[in-house]
Amino acid sequence: MCVPYEIQHTLLVISQHIAACRGRTPGDPRFVTAPFNTWYKHIIMLNIRIICVGKLKERFYTDAANEFIKRLAGYCKPEITEVSEYRLQPDRPNTTQIEQALEKERAAITLKLPPGALTIALCVEGREMDSPGLSEFLSECAVGGTSHLCFIIGGSFGLHEDIKNNAGVKLSMSKMTFPHNLARVILLEQLYRAFKIIEGGKYHK
Repeated sequence: MCVPYEIQHTLLVISQHIAACRGRTPGDPRFVTAPFNTWYKHIIMLNIRIICVGKLKERFYTDAANEFIKRLAGYCKPEITEVSEYRLQPDRPNTTQIEQALEKERAAITLKLPPGALTIALCVEGREMDSPGLSEFLSECAVGGTSHLCFIIGGSFGLHEDIKNNAGVKLSMSKMTFPHNLARVILLEQLYRAFKIIEGGKYHK
């Protein structure tokens, strides 16, 4: 297949950008930020699905999530997919009950996984990324031809081991513990921040 020169040039610029930024922070004068419109939008927008166990109930979570989804729409094709959180009746469920709940959630999550997508499971044992690292990860996905990403956020008891083991990437946002509803908002904000870093905007300071 003959690749047009314009695409070859765009991919070259992106690869140089990634190589220049690797291991450097935006405050470093050697950090090279290619103008967003000169290369990123020449590539098909990333499709980003976020599968979440449970629904947002509090208004402040919903408002924050909707705001960042709106902002992300200029940089990717974001989609939130919610699956039901299995409710456990006892205040202190035993291990068997928790495993049964996780299995039901696993089955629901599996049905929502987009074919061919790179899955990223959010879990405490995953690798940590800073914001520039996440922007580099998104850039490398775009360059490498990975057009569909699927982030998975578990419920109150996390994710089933099969979901984590089958994921292409395990990602930890922090060693601290967050409510899973807040984790959704944090992930959306960090994705937006990552795209702004790629763009070279002033949002990330």
